[in-house]
Amino acid sequence: MPILEQHEEQITSVWRRVEVTEEQAKEFEEVYDNEDEWPDWVWDLDWDLENERPEDDKVLSIRVVPEDEV
Repeated sequence: MPILEQHEEQITSVWRRVEVTEEQAKEFEEVYDNEDEWPDWVWDLDWDLENERPEDDKVLSIRVVPEDEV
């Protein structure tokens, strides 16, 4: 039986929050505009999910799958 294959890309926006010290907030604000200078500790924080929203589902292709790929 012939098969159709669909390739879809899904994009989701996710907002996370984490509490930091006054010193950390100040340090981050000083380098905010240059992501290359963000402190390593930013990535080590235990972020909490605040909000998540799907934004876009885009079908990139639909094709008939050749029998030799089944």
